[in-house]
Amino acid sequence: MMHVSDVIGWLKTKYPGTGVFHSAIPKREPFCLGVYPKQRGASILAVGGAACTSCALLPVDILIHWGEDAGACEALADSLYALFWGNTSERVGGYPVRRFLLPDAAPAGVGRDSANICEMVIRVNILYETAASS
Repeated sequence: MMHVSDVIGWLKTKYPGTGVFHSAIPKREPFCLGVYPKQRGASILAVGGAACTSCALLPVDILIHWGEDAGACEALADSLYALFWGNTSERVGGYPVRRFLLPDAAPAGVGRDSANICEMVIRVNILYETAASS
């Protein structure tokens, strides 16, 4: 089963040097990403039960927390969104990704935090094969 920690490890390979955090971001860090587990919809269960089910879904939200320059925050969010869009060739935590499902047409702006840091969110549902390999 894929976990948020697998997504974090994968994002760290795509954005080396960027802090990527699980379910919370440090208040003192002006440039980082947060990955939050979410519950959306029903689990996937094939006709025939668990033995016939080859895919699972991991829904996450990714918070882009990126300095005081709104343009720079938006550019990074667009770059991350493009990484997901149509990508079917990734392995996350050893699991082959069938598809990154993006319910929104673009990253969503959520304003600024109390320290005036710009923030955007990308909702993504990761459809992956349940048989992991190294």
